[in-house]
Amino acid sequence: MILKILLIVFLLSIIPLQGAMAQEIWITLSDTMENVIFDGKWTHRTEWKRTSLNSMVFDNLSLHLRHAHQGDFIYFLIDFEGDKNLENGKDKAMICLNSKENPNPDEQFCFTTTLGTNSSSIIKRTTNSENFVEIEKPDGFIAISSASDRNDRYSKIPHSTYEFKIPTEVVGRSSEYGFYFAVHEANSSKTFTFPSQVEPTTFDVIPDSNSWAKLVSPDKSLPEFNWVIVVIISSFTFVIFLSRSRIITRY
Repeated sequence: MILKILLIVFLLSIIPLQGAMAQEIWITLSDTMENVIFDGKWTHRTEWKRTSLNSMVFDNLSLHLRHAHQGDFIYFLIDFEGDKNLENGKDKAMICLNSKENPNPDEQFCFTTTLGTNSSSIIKRTTNSENFVEIEKPDGFIAISSASDRNDRYSKIPHSTYEFKIPTEVVGRSSEYGFYFAVHEANSSKTFTFPSQVEPTTFDVIPDSNSWAKLVSPDKSLPEFNWVIVVIISSFTFVIFLSRSRIITRY
């Protein structure tokens, strides 16, 4: 009986989330981000280890998105393992965010960098505006790209990687952000995006934030623990308590 109840609780916990969370990723708090050396790649094999991970595949090309938060910054690594046809100055990546708790929640910010260069920029779109405009880069902002090397955790074959350090003073502090990223693979002239159903014709076409995914800190402090697991454990504890109570009552 206990196993049946747990199975029901598990199914009720998981099934409703499949659609709702399909375009939602969770970000974690990390205490090692201040030690990241921003050179556009894995400087050593554990540099980005204590971060959230989302792995994806675009046209059979693997991509690994790592992300974390610490202090006044949000950190991202786009490890495009599948992009082995490196083209400096042409391959590029972009991270876009908008805060759901910002006084101006319709403000959208995108952060870009290009492979093999020190080129980076921040562009902003506000309410009722169709165009993004470039804004001044604040202190602490970093966006840099490089070819991977032997320290990469996913492949020793050189491929494009992109590192971002984004100040929360730009996007605002929030437990939930609208989130979008795009990578351009110049060899195939293709742009790949997340959410994956968003397919702009070019890298420079940024969809409206209504179609973006969500970047979520589940308990407002960016934990690593999945709340579905919390539900299951709590239910298991409750069922055990009921069973023991019945045993005690019988005797």
